[in-house]
Amino acid sequence: MDLEERKKLCRLPFFYDTSLDDLANFWQSWGWPKFQFKELLRWAYQREWRDFTEFTTLSKEQRQVLKEHFFQSSLEVLNVFEADDGTKKILYRLEDGQKIETVLIPEGKRLTVCISTQVGCPIRCRFCASGLEGMRRNLSVAEIVEQVIFARKFASGRITNIVVMGMGEPFLNLDNVLAAISLFHHPWTMGIGLRKITLSTVGLRRFMPKILKGPLYPRLAISLHSARDEVRKTLIPYPQLMSVEEIAEFIPQYLNQANSRLTLEYVMLEGVNTSIADAKELVKRFAHLQVRLNLIPWNSVKGMPWSTPSKETVERFVRILSQSSLTVTVRKRQGDSIAAACGQLRLLHD
Repeated sequence: MDLEERKKLCRLPFFYDTSLDDLANFWQSWGWPKFQFKELLRWAYQREWRDFTEFTTLSKEQRQVLKEHFFQSSLEVLNVFEADDGTKKILYRLEDGQKIETVLIPEGKRLTVCISTQVGCPIRCRFCASGLEGMRRNLSVAEIVEQVIFARKFASGRITNIVVMGMGEPFLNLDNVLAAISLFHHPWTMGIGLRKITLSTVGLRRFMPKILKGPLYPRLAISLHSARDEVRKTLIPYPQLMSVEEIAEFIPQYLNQANSRLTLEYVMLEGVNTSIADAKELVKRFAHLQVRLNLIPWNSVKGMPWSTPSKETVERFVRILSQSSLTVTVRKRQGDSIAAACGQLRLLHD
């Protein structure tokens, strides 16, 4: 396909940017049977494809009409990097030339895809590579959904979990993110349960009330990183950041509304948030809540001044927390050899 033809096609809406309701109305307007609409969605969401002509259980007329009204793909795979532990990082190029990264993480019977929601990140957490170049733009629904669609090609099995924890702050692109989650969850598309989808955020005061309104309640992960506001604000220097007290007040609201799990993410930085006093402050603030605390020993990023805590420091921290009613886990390090571990995604590879 030459450049001019591609530009012409790009004026069409991307298929995955179209809601299921709008797609159903389009289908109905052509007088086509409902059972074939379900077949369309099976092709689009459950099989590998590159062109509508591959939808061979649909008529030639139907395939041609789809091709005339929708552009198939908004992403192009540039490269795939694989670590010794089986983790894979996929580098995508978008239609405007921007690049994003997606990660496939195998762990036993579970296969998780970690997806991005923005090109870069405006939050600029002090320990994270994703914000080093700032934020270029939000991703469209299609650009979010297609990360999972394309990742299946490189998966060693069926994708079981989705974590919205890649590049970007999902709550700054919340409408598109929730639309994508709806598509992941719908029984006619991928049918992934909401308990298998985790939505991450640093906790922005302006946007948190919206997630309480539903109707979708995925598992939620709030990046905490310290139970002391002065440390938390230093590590996450973004306006409208919820205070530790506000997060503690929000947790039971979400748990009651969503009937789902909420996790506090805690990147451990040696000498910054790993002391005995830090652990005790976490217990004081959150032990009375039904929340999981996920400890993430820092994954190194070249040029940053932090240090990863020793094994002994992590174990001491866990012991203190475990003496309370907190549920504590330590994130297994995966993909760091290809810069695919937590906090390492960035606009780097060509």
